[in-house]
Amino acid sequence: MVHVELFHAVSDDLFPEESQVIALAVDKRRREFTTARSCAREALRRLGHPTVPIPRGRSGAPLWPAGVVGSITHCQGYRSAAVVERLVFGRLPAHRAQKPTAP
Repeated sequence: MVHVELFHAVSDDLFPEESQVIALAVDKRRREFTTARSCAREALRRLGHPTVPIPRGRSGAPLWPAGVVGSITHCQGYRSAAVVERLVFGRLPAHRAQKPTAP
């Protein structure tokens, strides 16, 4: 399993299908979404996967590349993604109820 977390916003580019999801969102939501997707892409890269869009499904959950399961979470001042190969683990739920303390 690979876990990536950030305690600050980044301004990475989104893929067009990701940008559509937040086209009408306020700036705060756009930063959260963009930074969380950046965490997810970095986690996928560390697993050896190429940089790909991570669109959102009908339920709002991320649509991971074939063979990968993962989770993205964010709250004020914190963004995180964890991914694992599906053969290693069937499902990976993650939810942060409280804001973690920065290291």
